[in-house]
Amino acid sequence: SWDSFAQGMRGERSDGEYSLQFACRHVGCSWPRHPIPVGSYEFPFMVFEYNPLTRQYGFADQGVWTLTVTNKPPEVTVSPSKVKVRPGDVVTATVTATDPDKDTITLTKISGPGSFPTVTGEESVSSTYTWTVPKYWSSPWTLVGFRADDGWGGSGLAYLLIHIVQPPRAYGAHAWVNRGGTATTSLYIDDPDSFSHTFAFSPPEGITVRVVGKEDVPDYYGDYYGHLYQVEVSVDPRLCPGTYPVPFTVTDPDCDLRGVH
Repeated sequence: SWDSFAQGMRGERSDGEYSLQFACRHVGCSWPRHPIPVGSYEFPFMVFEYNPLTRQYGFADQGVWTLTVTNKPPEVTVSPSKVKVRPGDVVTATVTATDPDKDTITLTKISGPGSFPTVTGEESVSSTYTWTVPKYWSSPWTLVGFRADDGWGGSGLAYLLIHIVQPPRAYGAHAWVNRGGTATTSLYIDDPDSFSHTFAFSPPEGITVRVVGKEDVPDYYGDYYGHLYQVEVSVDPRLCPGTYPVPFTVTDPDCDLRGVH
């Protein structure tokens, strides 16, 4: 009967420093939740039958019970996960790690600039990331990584993406134009985080300037940080010969920063 099966069911398995036991009485079974490494465990057991006449238990059967232990990794979130700042700004973000198994977790920063205090706690921990963007920072995109470990082989990752908007840098150009004629020159714009710009020219009377084309120029590493704009310059035939400066403003739409050249 099930009652005699349950009363006589016993099992044990040892694996190095870890030992698991179970004992079934009636219909309930239990075993310790920790410490149990992830894996599968086999529990050999024997079943004894009770003889009411002799009031003794006798061997009836044997088998193997398999227990599979799984581990859920921690979940890490960053709030906000993406920010847009300018050089000199202070970046702050809250990083939170939660473990579904309620394990003790350690949350650390694994990559990127800035400061982040490492924290350890049970089930859920959080810490604050801070970074003051240097005035001169070469890359427009910076990725900061965070990791939570639960001590049982499970880990979770999350990242903060920082977009550092930078003003466009424009370089002057020259154009030789006959009176009453039109010529084309090029304006080079260095801008690592924008691919379109707006120009406002302020030429003297008798000169008109307009952008007629654009070409992206890759650098040594193949990144398209340079932008070459074709500019058409027209001169009124009544304009006296000479050299005329043409101030202009270039606007970066990402951050609306301007530079007059």
